[in-house]
Amino acid sequence: MSHPAKDVLVVDDDEQIRKLIAIVLTRAGLSVDTAADGLHAVEHLVVSSYTVLLIDLSMPRLDGVGVLKKIRAFHWPEDDRPIVLVMTAATEREPLTSVAEMVQAVITKPFDIQELRELVQDCVAGRLRCDITGSEVTISL
Repeated sequence: MSHPAKDVLVVDDDEQIRKLIAIVLTRAGLSVDTAADGLHAVEHLVVSSYTVLLIDLSMPRLDGVGVLKKIRAFHWPEDDRPIVLVMTAATEREPLTSVAEMVQAVITKPFDIQELRELVQDCVAGRLRCDITGSEVTISL
């Protein structure tokens, strides 16, 4: 059974970060789901569609790269694929090489929550796929 499309799926094993991002994006008028790890994210993706996935790279059970590989296996047409923004520490970038074509932006932790909100809102509003492909978004406190 498929659920209505949502704007954003926030995937992070840090509950405080996950809740903070969800609160800020919800207050900005976006519909948000959350997942505590990659396996929960895949469960959400099976029943719902999202415009933006905001995925932490380092998580237990199934990491961010594992989620991206599962998404690639869904064989969505290019236009239907969600926009992927990866959150990571600067030292964790190497694993992204195998899925780089799927990642539109890398957001380095720690980040400014308002700048993250603006980036996500821009992605939802205009599906800014081409304008930010492969770019690094350095958002810091």
